Amino acid sequence: MQKPTKARWDKDRNLTKLFFDENLPPEYYYVRGSIEWPIGLMPGYALLSAQNIRTKELWIYEEFPFWSVSTTGTNLPLWAWLKDVWKKYLCRYFYYTNTKDHPRYYLQILREPLIRTHPVFVEAELASKNQASIDNLLLEYQRLKRIKIDKEAGNPKIMGNLLDQLMAKKKGYIKEDIEIPGVTALWGLLAGYEKFPYKQPMMEDEVPMAYV
Repeated sequence: MQKPTKARWDKDRNLTKLFFDENLPPEYYYVRGSIEWPIGLMPGYALLSAQNIRTKELWIYEEFPFWSVSTTGTNLPLWAWLKDVWKKYLCRYFYYTNTKDHPRYYLQILREPLIRTHPVFVEAELASKNQASIDNLLLEYQRLKRIKIDKEAGNPKIMGNLLDQLMAKKKGYIKEDIEIPGVTALWGLLAGYEKFPYKQPMMEDEVPMAYV
Protein backbone atom coordinates (compact mmCIF):
# COMPACT_ATOMS: atom_id res chain seq x y z
CA MET A 1 0.00 0.00 0.00
CA GLN A 2 1.34 3.40 -0.97
CA LYS A 3 1.21 5.73 2.02
CA PRO A 4 1.30 9.54 2.12
CA THR A 5 4.58 11.33 2.62
CA LYS A 6 3.18 14.60 3.95
CA ALA A 7 -0.02 16.00 5.43
CA ARG A 8 -1.38 19.55 5.47
CA TRP A 9 -4.45 20.80 7.28
CA ASP A 10 -7.04 22.76 5.28
CA LYS A 11 -8.96 24.80 7.84
CA ASP A 12 -11.51 26.07 5.31
CA ARG A 13 -12.66 22.55 4.45
CA ASN A 14 -11.86 20.86 7.79
CA LEU A 15 -9.95 18.21 5.87
CA THR A 16 -6.41 16.90 5.64
CA LYS A 17 -4.65 17.13 2.31
CA LEU A 18 -2.40 14.10 1.94
CA PHE A 19 0.57 14.17 -0.42
CA PHE A 20 2.11 11.10 -2.05
CA ASP A 21 5.08 10.61 -4.35
CA GLU A 22 5.01 11.73 -7.99
CA ASN A 23 2.88 8.72 -9.02
CA LEU A 24 -0.18 9.84 -7.07
CA PRO A 25 -1.68 13.34 -6.91
CA PRO A 26 -2.52 14.88 -3.51
CA GLU A 27 -6.11 14.51 -2.36
CA TYR A 28 -8.36 15.59 0.49
CA TYR A 29 -9.10 13.08 3.23
CA TYR A 30 -11.27 12.82 6.32
CA VAL A 31 -8.77 11.37 8.80
CA ARG A 32 -9.91 9.42 11.86
CA GLY A 33 -8.57 6.69 14.12
CA SER A 34 -9.96 3.97 16.35
CA ILE A 35 -8.70 2.37 19.55
CA GLU A 36 -9.68 -0.86 21.26
CA TRP A 37 -8.27 -0.88 24.79
CA PRO A 38 -6.50 -3.96 26.21
CA ILE A 39 -8.86 -6.43 27.87
CA GLY A 40 -7.58 -9.06 30.29
CA LEU A 41 -4.56 -10.78 28.75
CA MET A 42 -5.30 -9.51 25.23
CA PRO A 43 -3.49 -6.48 23.81
CA GLY A 44 -5.22 -3.34 22.66
CA TYR A 45 -5.33 -2.34 19.01
CA ALA A 46 -5.21 1.04 17.29
CA LEU A 47 -6.08 1.91 13.69
CA LEU A 48 -5.38 5.02 11.61
CA SER A 49 -7.61 5.62 8.61
CA ALA A 50 -8.30 8.23 5.97
CA GLN A 51 -11.45 8.48 3.86
CA ASN A 52 -10.97 9.88 0.37
CA ILE A 53 -13.63 12.57 -0.03
CA ARG A 54 -13.82 12.11 -3.78
CA THR A 55 -14.01 8.30 -4.03
CA LYS A 56 -15.39 7.56 -0.50
CA GLU A 57 -12.75 4.82 -0.15
CA LEU A 58 -11.57 4.18 3.40
CA TRP A 59 -7.85 3.49 3.65
CA ILE A 60 -6.51 1.76 6.77
CA TYR A 61 -2.96 3.13 6.71
CA GLU A 62 -1.68 2.12 10.15
CA GLU A 63 -2.26 -0.69 12.66
CA PHE A 64 -0.79 -0.87 16.13
CA PRO A 65 -1.24 -3.63 18.73
CA PHE A 66 -0.20 -2.39 22.16
CA TRP A 67 -0.08 -3.35 25.82
CA SER A 68 0.19 0.01 27.55
CA VAL A 69 -0.09 3.77 27.15
CA SER A 70 3.28 4.50 28.75
CA THR A 71 6.68 2.97 28.08
CA THR A 72 7.13 -0.54 29.44
CA GLY A 73 9.43 -3.41 28.47
CA THR A 74 10.53 -3.63 24.83
CA ASN A 75 7.16 -3.07 23.14
CA LEU A 76 6.34 0.39 21.86
CA PRO A 77 3.71 2.20 23.97
CA LEU A 78 0.57 3.82 22.64
CA TRP A 79 1.81 7.35 23.32
CA ALA A 80 4.59 6.90 20.74
CA TRP A 81 2.10 5.73 18.10
CA LEU A 82 -0.28 8.62 18.81
CA LYS A 83 2.56 11.06 18.43
CA ASP A 84 3.62 9.42 15.17
CA VAL A 85 0.18 9.48 13.53
CA TRP A 86 -0.29 13.10 14.54
CA LYS A 87 2.98 13.98 12.83
CA LYS A 88 2.27 11.94 9.68
CA TYR A 89 -1.50 12.33 9.27
CA LEU A 90 -2.61 15.11 11.64
CA CYS A 91 -5.04 12.67 13.23
CA ARG A 92 -6.52 13.80 16.53
CA TYR A 93 -9.94 12.13 16.67
CA PHE A 94 -10.30 8.50 17.71
CA TYR A 95 -13.39 6.34 18.11
CA TYR A 96 -13.75 3.75 20.88
CA THR A 97 -16.32 1.17 21.99
CA ASN A 98 -14.96 -0.15 25.31
CA THR A 99 -16.73 2.26 27.64
CA LYS A 100 -15.88 0.22 30.75
CA ASP A 101 -12.09 0.58 30.49
CA HIS A 102 -11.97 3.88 28.62
CA PRO A 103 -11.85 6.24 31.66
CA ARG A 104 -8.78 4.50 33.10
CA TYR A 105 -6.78 4.62 29.87
CA TYR A 106 -7.95 8.13 29.05
CA LEU A 107 -6.55 9.38 32.36
CA GLN A 108 -3.24 7.69 31.55
CA ILE A 109 -3.10 9.54 28.25
CA LEU A 110 -3.89 12.88 29.90
CA ARG A 111 -1.11 12.27 32.42
CA GLU A 112 1.47 11.19 29.85
CA PRO A 113 3.93 14.14 29.57
CA LEU A 114 5.28 12.96 26.20
CA ILE A 115 1.90 13.49 24.50
CA ARG A 116 1.78 17.19 23.65
CA THR A 117 -1.25 17.17 21.34
CA HIS A 118 -3.86 15.22 23.24
CA PRO A 119 -6.24 13.09 21.18
CA VAL A 120 -10.01 13.53 21.29
CA PHE A 121 -12.02 10.35 21.91
CA VAL A 122 -15.56 9.81 20.61
CA GLU A 123 -17.72 6.84 21.57
CA ALA A 124 -18.84 4.73 18.61
CA GLU A 125 -22.22 3.66 20.00
CA LEU A 126 -23.39 1.62 17.01
CA ALA A 127 -20.51 -0.85 17.37
CA SER A 128 -21.05 -1.34 21.10
CA LYS A 129 -24.85 -1.61 21.07
CA ASN A 130 -25.91 -3.18 17.77
CA GLN A 131 -23.69 -6.00 16.51
CA ALA A 132 -26.00 -6.93 13.63
CA SER A 133 -25.89 -3.40 12.24
CA ILE A 134 -22.10 -3.14 12.44
CA ASP A 135 -21.67 -6.54 10.76
CA ASN A 136 -23.91 -5.33 7.94
CA LEU A 137 -21.98 -2.06 7.69
CA LEU A 138 -18.66 -3.91 7.32
CA LEU A 139 -20.20 -6.14 4.66
CA GLU A 140 -21.44 -3.04 2.83
CA TYR A 141 -17.95 -1.51 2.75
CA GLN A 142 -16.48 -4.79 1.52
CA ARG A 143 -19.04 -5.32 -1.25
CA LEU A 144 -18.68 -1.74 -2.48
CA LYS A 145 -14.87 -2.17 -2.33
CA ARG A 146 -14.60 0.97 -0.24
CA ILE A 147 -12.24 -0.39 2.41
CA LYS A 148 -8.52 -0.80 1.73
CA ILE A 149 -6.32 -2.64 4.24
CA ASP A 150 -2.53 -2.88 4.23
CA LYS A 151 -1.52 -6.56 4.03
CA GLU A 152 1.87 -5.84 5.62
CA ALA A 153 0.66 -3.74 8.57
CA GLY A 154 0.62 -4.68 12.23
CA ASN A 155 3.16 -6.46 14.42
CA PRO A 156 3.32 -10.26 13.93
CA LYS A 157 5.41 -10.59 17.10
CA ILE A 158 2.32 -9.65 19.12
CA MET A 159 -0.54 -11.02 17.01
CA GLY A 160 -1.92 -11.39 13.49
CA ASN A 161 -2.80 -8.18 11.69
CA LEU A 162 -6.28 -6.93 10.80
CA LEU A 163 -6.58 -9.07 7.66
CA ASP A 164 -5.51 -12.17 9.58
CA GLN A 165 -8.07 -11.46 12.27
CA LEU A 166 -10.86 -10.86 9.76
CA MET A 167 -10.05 -14.17 8.08
CA ALA A 168 -10.00 -16.02 11.41
CA LYS A 169 -13.40 -14.52 12.24
CA LYS A 170 -14.82 -15.50 8.84
CA LYS A 171 -13.59 -19.11 9.15
CA GLY A 172 -15.00 -19.49 12.65
CA TYR A 173 -11.67 -19.89 14.42
CA ILE A 174 -12.55 -17.23 16.99
CA LYS A 175 -14.64 -18.04 20.05
CA GLU A 176 -14.77 -14.58 21.60
CA ASP A 177 -14.39 -11.12 20.05
CA ILE A 178 -11.75 -10.09 22.59
CA GLU A 179 -9.38 -12.41 20.67
CA ILE A 180 -9.56 -10.11 17.64
CA PRO A 181 -9.05 -6.54 18.94
CA GLY A 182 -8.14 -5.33 15.46
CA VAL A 183 -11.58 -6.31 14.19
CA THR A 184 -13.36 -4.70 17.13
CA ALA A 185 -11.32 -1.54 16.51
CA LEU A 186 -12.46 -1.69 12.88
CA TRP A 187 -16.09 -2.00 13.99
CA GLY A 188 -15.65 1.13 16.08
CA LEU A 189 -14.01 2.94 13.18
CA LEU A 190 -16.86 2.17 10.77
CA ALA A 191 -19.46 3.04 13.39
CA GLY A 192 -17.74 6.38 13.94
CA TYR A 193 -17.70 7.23 10.24
CA GLU A 194 -21.35 6.20 9.99
CA LYS A 195 -22.52 8.44 12.83
CA PHE A 196 -20.14 11.34 12.21
CA PRO A 197 -19.67 11.62 8.43
CA TYR A 198 -17.73 14.47 6.93
CA LYS A 199 -19.77 17.63 6.43
CA GLN A 200 -18.60 20.49 4.26
CA PRO A 201 -18.34 23.67 6.37
CA MET A 202 -20.69 26.47 5.36
CA MET A 203 -19.03 29.41 3.67
CA GLU A 204 -19.64 32.85 5.15
CA ASP A 205 -21.97 33.88 2.32
CA GLU A 206 -24.03 30.68 2.86
CA VAL A 207 -24.82 31.33 6.53
CA PRO A 208 -28.51 32.25 7.07
CA MET A 209 -29.05 35.90 8.00
CA ALA A 210 -30.49 34.91 11.39
CA TYR A 211 -27.05 33.55 12.37
CA VAL A 212 -24.88 36.36 11.00
